[in-house]
Amino acid sequence: MKRNPFEVPLPPFYKDDRAECHRVSDPDVFFPPSYREGTAALDAARKVCEGCVLIVECGRWAVFTGEPEGVWGALTPKQRREFRRQLGLADAGTS
Repeated sequence: MKRNPFEVPLPPFYKDDRAECHRVSDPDVFFPPSYREGTAALDAARKVCEGCVLIVECGRWAVFTGEPEGVWGALTPKQRREFRRQLGLADAGTS
């Protein structure tokens, strides 16, 4: 898998052969031009995530590390920021 355009550090379970993201020919699918609900690009990323046995671990990693970009565990950056706020982990200056 090539490096993503945002140089996002990969989670420790990334090399797990069960990860559906390994089966995607273009990892840019996880970095759609818009995270607006209902867009085809966001739906495509989520479809990959929803078929993955690591969806919970992936989403958890992205929430707890404060990952700012991409679709991880079928969650958008906005959804992850909301979870962080609810958990009392909100980063200063994020909206």
